[in-house]
Amino acid sequence: MEELSHRTMLRVQGIRRNGNPPAMNSVGEASDVVLFDKMAVNDLVLDIGPPFRTGRYEIWINGCKLQTISGDGVIIATPTGSTAYTLSSGGPIVQPELPGFSITPKNVHRLSIRPIVVRNDQEITIKVLHTEGIWAIIDGQFTWQLREKWDDDLTMPCEMVVSRHPSELCLINNPDVSYWSGVTGKLGWGK
Repeated sequence: MEELSHRTMLRVQGIRRNGNPPAMNSVGEASDVVLFDKMAVNDLVLDIGPPFRTGRYEIWINGCKLQTISGDGVIIATPTGSTAYTLSSGGPIVQPELPGFSITPKNVHRLSIRPIVVRNDQEITIKVLHTEGIWAIIDGQFTWQLREKWDDDLTMPCEMVVSRHPSELCLINNPDVSYWSGVTGKLGWGK
């Protein structure tokens, strides 16, 4: 077993597309507004809050629409985060060395929508179609409430763009404990 484990992290951007009203760049053209740009070790969770209505989300991978879902939210997780909230939401366990991200819909209203794993060189875009009461939560630390309307009473189309962060998390492995013995011990598998 290697002494060091290099873990992929997420780059999560909250973007208001072409603004409403549009933001202007230096040459007077409408441009997108980056609301936040964060790094995540574990996950991005889009979740419902008050008034607790079903959210609607379009999931895109590299500009190709994958699906539209109605449900309580979506979790995008790194392999490190795959044994946390996404696992309790029915997502897969992803071995830390695998170059992928899991996409786990939460409490969706269609049985045909299942969690998937995509390569970590893909750009995942989640278009939030109904933002009332929707929160973006990054690693359980950073929260951002999406809003239907801003103070100017204009709608705000919002997207979460998730990609591989250029930095990696480097962890020291315990040579006496394998990843799988740690996972099975903590989850109580076979007991």
